[in-house]
Amino acid sequence: MSKSITQKFKKNILVLTIIITVVFIVINISLYIINNKYLINKVEEENAAFLLITTHIINENDIDVALEYVEHYTHIHKVNIEISDDNQNMIFSSIPAHLYTSQYQIETTKGTFTIFVDNTGSITVSAFENNTIYVNISLLVIYLVSLIVLLRNNKVNSKQIDQDIKNILQLINSEKVAENKFNHIEFERIHEIITKYLENIDLLTEQKSMNMKGLAHDIKTPLTVIYSYFERIIRNETIGVKEAKTSFDAAIRMNELLNDIIEDNKRQSNKEINLSNILSQKIDEYTPIFNNKKISIVKNIHSNVCFEWTEKDFIRVIDNLISNAYYYSEDESVFEVNITIDDKIYIEFISTPSNILDIDPKNIFKKRIRGMLSNENNKYGKGFGLYLCRLLLDSVNGSIKIDILNENVKFTIIL
Repeated sequence: MSKSITQKFKKNILVLTIIITVVFIVINISLYIINNKYLINKVEEENAAFLLITTHIINENDIDVALEYVEHYTHIHKVNIEISDDNQNMIFSSIPAHLYTSQYQIETTKGTFTIFVDNTGSITVSAFENNTIYVNISLLVIYLVSLIVLLRNNKVNSKQIDQDIKNILQLINSEKVAENKFNHIEFERIHEIITKYLENIDLLTEQKSMNMKGLAHDIKTPLTVIYSYFERIIRNETIGVKEAKTSFDAAIRMNELLNDIIEDNKRQSNKEINLSNILSQKIDEYTPIFNNKKISIVKNIHSNVCFEWTEKDFIRVIDNLISNAYYYSEDESVFEVNITIDDKIYIEFISTPSNILDIDPKNIFKKRIRGMLSNENNKYGKGFGLYLCRLLLDSVNGSIKIDILNENVKFTIIL
């Protein structure tokens, strides 16, 4: 069965936790072995030094002096010592005297002595044991803290991964427009790629829709001519050569239109169009409509501004902006249209909206964004107009922006 990224991530964390635990145990055992070996060597060194000094004192002094040294040694080093002479008579013993772990013999000028040394409670052994405890506690604390941090980060990362995946999965079917924030740059990149892919689909769908609408509109006239021709034949009316040729030309026109649509879909080519002329014609076309709301149109259009684009795409963009200005502007206001050329071409549409607070500049060019007044003023809108304007402009490396100027709103096309 396939597993999700989160499940695999949790499994990896579990494996990592086991590895860390094994490493912790191995380090503990290794430290114990190393330290224990070091302790044994250290105790042997101390005992050898003690035996050497004791032998020297016995040789150079009286036995009582040596025993006095031994007694001080037991107190200072916290060891238990028992000494017997060569006749097995115990001449010195500390308390307790039954825990001796090491047995030694020393040869002196005053005879052979057997010495038992118990180091189990010595300062050296106690220091080693305390250090071992401190090291183990430190390692245990580090281990537990690391484990807690690892598990906590795993929980946080799992939640972040789930959220990132959810953002991506919601992208395709979501009707809501939200500012998706990602925790991982890889998921953000995937989101950008999918967004671009879906935008391209929207753009192709819109262009296909525009082509079909244009085809239906352009075919209607020649089809009417042909329909009229055959209607007259059915009524057995006399048809002249002129009428027949007109019908034949109409059929040729229909064929040309269909070929144009097919070829246009293949080429997707642009040509130089006169933006100034097209925009002026559109404004003249809309002027009677704007008069219904007593909206005055002021235009400042630089003549013969040309750009490499398709006429239908440019018309689609300005149709959206001009129609929005009509639907959402106050009655008896002013609608201003400007075309200027600097380093780039700037086309401005300035209007006075009925409710400036209804405009969301941050999200206005996203899909399905509609203001509160949209249902009242434009019941047929679906929130695609400005979104498609942005996509159409993106396709020719252009852009569109919005600015709020006091009570006015300005849309600027940049080409």
